[in-house]
Amino acid sequence: MMLLTEYMDGGDLRQVLEANHTHQATTPFTWQDKLQCALNIAEGLVFLHSMDPKVIHRDLKSRNVLLDSHMNAKITDFGIARETDDATMTAGIGTYRWIAPEVLMDGHYSESADIFSLGVLLSELSTEIIPYSDLRNPSGNPYTDTAIMAKVMAGQLVPSFS
Repeated sequence: MMLLTEYMDGGDLRQVLEANHTHQATTPFTWQDKLQCALNIAEGLVFLHSMDPKVIHRDLKSRNVLLDSHMNAKITDFGIARETDDATMTAGIGTYRWIAPEVLMDGHYSESADIFSLGVLLSELSTEIIPYSDLRNPSGNPYTDTAIMAKVMAGQLVPSFS
């Protein structure tokens, strides 16, 4: 099998945000660029979720959004995407910092799990940092991966916005 995709010469969104955040970007990633990116991602999800049956991406994150030289965004990496099916929509799949609580808890989920991931991505567009990396526990240390997952599942932790 061979998969052919459009060439996206701007790299992935995580790379662009990191370069912008550390002032190493050759071209600034402006708020206008961020808005266009958010719109492109939302349009991509609308397309996936309007299919019959609906397609749930299940791993929407900044590394899975590619940009072209004009900062237009496309969702990529459909390796774990699935058509909706009640029998298969319970496996905890994806990258935990972007995953909806119901997916982390191995509960039944729908396309709303992608919308949760979109919200986390919007936070990342706003702050330019990896979700939850700015938060600290009562001792002042960064939360461990396990603590982040537990707090997200309990509804006690949400991503930051600038």
